[in-house]
Amino acid sequence: MWIQFSVWDEKWPYRVITDFLSPLERDIIPRGIRWHFLYEPNLLVRVESTDLGIIEKAFELARKLNYRTRVGDISKPLDDRTGDVYFQGEMNFYGSLLWDANADFLWATSRLIIRMYDTGQLTPKMLRKHIHLLCNQSGRNYLQEFWLVLRHALRSFRLFLKYGFN
Repeated sequence: MWIQFSVWDEKWPYRVITDFLSPLERDIIPRGIRWHFLYEPNLLVRVESTDLGIIEKAFELARKLNYRTRVGDISKPLDDRTGDVYFQGEMNFYGSLLWDANADFLWATSRLIIRMYDTGQLTPKMLRKHIHLLCNQSGRNYLQEFWLVLRHALRSFRLFLKYGFN
């Protein structure tokens, strides 16, 4: 079982990632507990725990930074939002074995992105390197990697045209 919450700043939305995540990981989430974040465009944090004290401490940190908070996933369209503190995972989509591996992947990449921010290395070059590594691990050659990234870019652009920056 996972708990989930959203954090955002309406004036400087991206600042939430740079200011909130390092202290959240360092001071609030217990070591060894899987967790991850997504940015859609609000920061969505999920922690593999039922300890609601984690959310209370995270909200206290967010208040100190003048961020808004809400329990649940607010990134979904209004008619899809549950506001539920608990997240069941995506076993129905992935299957149990793949969901567990995906949870590990999201945990690792969340920690990687924080380290890249903290060291000033979150650059297009570094992101491209990690996209390349993922493609390499899945057996893609450079041409297949190019096609995958191009298809994703076109899909993202269509979504941008539909939804704008949200």
